[in-house]
Amino acid sequence: MYNVKHICDLNSRLKCDSRCDEVTPRYRYEYSATPADVGSECPEPEVHCNPDTPFRSIDGSCNNLEHTRWGEAERVQNRVVDNAFEDGRKEPRATSSCSGAKLPSPRAVSSRVHTADATTMETERRVTYMITVLGQFLAHDFTLTRFFERSDGNSLECCLEDSSNPECIQIPVSEDDPFFDVDCLGLPRSVALTDCCGVRQPVNSQTAYLDLSVTYGSSKKENKILRELRGGLMKMNGQRLPADIDDTACELNKTFDPNTFYCLKAGDLRVNEVPSLSSMQTLFAHAHNDIASGLQLVNPHWHDERLFQEARRILVAIWQNIVYGEYLPILLGERTVKKININIRPDGYKDTYDCNTDATVINSVAAAAHRYGHSNVNRFTGQMDEDFKLMYLDNLEHNFFKPNAILSNRSDGYNNILRWATAEKCPMLDREVEKSVQQRLFPDADGNTLDLAALNIQRGREHGLPGYNAYRKLCGLSEACHFGTGKGGLVDHDENTVKLLEDVYDCPGDIDLFTGIITERRGSEGLLGPLGTCMIGEQYKRFRDGDRFFFERNDPVVGFTKPQLNAIKKMTMASLICQHTSTTKLQPNVFVMPNKNMKNERVHCDDLPSLDLSLWKEKERGRHTLQ
Repeated sequence: MYNVKHICDLNSRLKCDSRCDEVTPRYRYEYSATPADVGSECPEPEVHCNPDTPFRSIDGSCNNLEHTRWGEAERVQNRVVDNAFEDGRKEPRATSSCSGAKLPSPRAVSSRVHTADATTMETERRVTYMITVLGQFLAHDFTLTRFFERSDGNSLECCLEDSSNPECIQIPVSEDDPFFDVDCLGLPRSVALTDCCGVRQPVNSQTAYLDLSVTYGSSKKENKILRELRGGLMKMNGQRLPADIDDTACELNKTFDPNTFYCLKAGDLRVNEVPSLSSMQTLFAHAHNDIASGLQLVNPHWHDERLFQEARRILVAIWQNIVYGEYLPILLGERTVKKININIRPDGYKDTYDCNTDATVINSVAAAAHRYGHSNVNRFTGQMDEDFKLMYLDNLEHNFFKPNAILSNRSDGYNNILRWATAEKCPMLDREVEKSVQQRLFPDADGNTLDLAALNIQRGREHGLPGYNAYRKLCGLSEACHFGTGKGGLVDHDENTVKLLEDVYDCPGDIDLFTGIITERRGSEGLLGPLGTCMIGEQYKRFRDGDRFFFERNDPVVGFTKPQLNAIKKMTMASLICQHTSTTKLQPNVFVMPNKNMKNERVHCDDLPSLDLSLWKEKERGRHTLQ
């Protein structure tokens, strides 16, 4: 059995006093520290950093030269409010804050509040499914919370033979459940460390920066396996990602063939989870190799390492420009993005770096808030040809961890899937979660499935997250004292939703964070309600302001030249798809449905911006030209 280890140090630089509850308000504000965050007196191994390199480390270390392990992979997640463990240390939240009764089963909450209509799938009016596809890839770039496993590496069977394992949780299923005919849904607990106060803290195995660790890996060992180690290239099998012969989650329903049919390998172990995610991984691997090959033509004297790092640096910058310039203005709203100062300038530098900002992922964002995208997962996965005619449509549950779709059509599957995502309307981001993941998630050989909404709710409880009101207070929003929509109630919910919540919870303070966020009524812009907007906005501000390598920085070491930066800022998600797939026409903003009236009709890919790599031509052999 994998036991929870004890650690000496966490993310803050405070020392662990004998009384862990004495954290002053000043420290709490300065470090976002709570009694669960406080580090210990044990020394941390020193990281030796090179302040003169323009290239990020693979594992996220040395991004902050004063706090060299902030944002590093395999570090614990930050807390922004006190933990709500049942015993104050490690046991999942289980008791109502008002009645003292047991909290409702996460499956009961999911069934009552999050069940989608069986026949119709309500969609966003103008937003494409690309918002969901990119959102999942994005979440996997900064968060990977692994689960405890058996000592032999196999999954824990928490409702069967491993039910007594302390790292197992059972989600009760009632006898009258409308779908499941089992009495339990099993959930292994997140890999965690115990801080010096004896409080359990979940570990993030990914780097906490938007650095494409999802593509490149988050350790030197992992990255080396993914590289050709020549020409700055990532390994590919023709148009496909390379094979992963060690993936035990991926399922092959045909005979393994190392050239044509296999499980894919990328910088993140979830690459095979759904076809759209596999497609994004394939796109970014192609983009890296195309950039590296272009740089080699411009600078034929550059060696493999230089080509790899420069290509990675450019692609990460394009990625950040897409996230902050296209994705977040739709998710949060343009006014919010400007208000919290995370918007991208049209041209030139915008340096907001603050060495006192810790970009480490916030526990409540990773375990609940950033799971908003589970509300707009489609019940289908599809493919479209170059004329955007539907050529394939299948139920999503038939495609979990199966490479069939991505490897179909003579390696053209990923092109067709991405085209479909740019032309398909996105399911509405609301309280409903499609049955493809709310009832039929990850079917096993016996047909047993899971409920993603229930898992999200239980994950929040086992991470020690308090209820909805605690985060409303943190964001300066009103707390709910009763089940009503008027003053003192759930003022950002509609009456019908409030009735559903009242059916399962004893009081508003018990509402789980995931449920509270996706049931909120959205504001005048953006796709989220007030709390989701606040929490997601705060995390992305930390990602930006706490990243020494953020692409807009005006810095002589890590910054781009102004012409290079302006060229990067012209690159969009549409540009990336056009340049690195077989697609020949696309709308300029792929997150919005094609529409002539909105000046977003499909155009030929030649009419979209492409990256001028001659701007990276080195004027003097062997020297950087960064200014």
